[in-house]
Amino acid sequence: IKGVCPETVDIPDDVRLIAGGCFYNQAALKAVTIPEGVTSIGDSAFNGCSGLTSVMIPASVTNIDDNAFYNCNRLMSLTIPASVTTLGIGSFGSNFPPRHTLVFEGRPPSVIGPSAVGLYSMSQAVGDAIIRYDPAYAEEWRAIAFTPMQIVLPSGEPLPDSGPGQ
Repeated sequence: IKGVCPETVDIPDDVRLIAGGCFYNQAALKAVTIPEGVTSIGDSAFNGCSGLTSVMIPASVTNIDDNAFYNCNRLMSLTIPASVTTLGIGSFGSNFPPRHTLVFEGRPPSVIGPSAVGLYSMSQAVGDAIIRYDPAYAEEWRAIAFTPMQIVLPSGEPLPDSGPGQ
């Protein structure tokens, strides 16, 4: 989008890919509706959308590419559908607000890039993000080693052996 972006965008139903950089640095953007049928959110698609507070990712999305939501520092909560198999490098990294929540509806994506959900790699400090996920996949999530990120069950209970210092 060139020029000033509106506060709310409804992506048309015939769109299948949100191109890389499509909404890059559109600070005025607050809410985006992504329709069913979109399969990929491109590199830096929403990078720098510092006013973004609401995004619904449909179950048709399988890839969230590098830096797709990087620097979206007002996006407090986001649900990742079970269909997502790839989270690119820094896809939800840098300047996410403290205690932001990512809700994963299924098993962990098969490809998770470095810094996908924080400032550092999955095995290093990633701030105080909260990951919520389906407890049926607890062992798979535990194997990812988000430490010291807090991983909690949908009920809000911490996953045993997760959280700061664990």
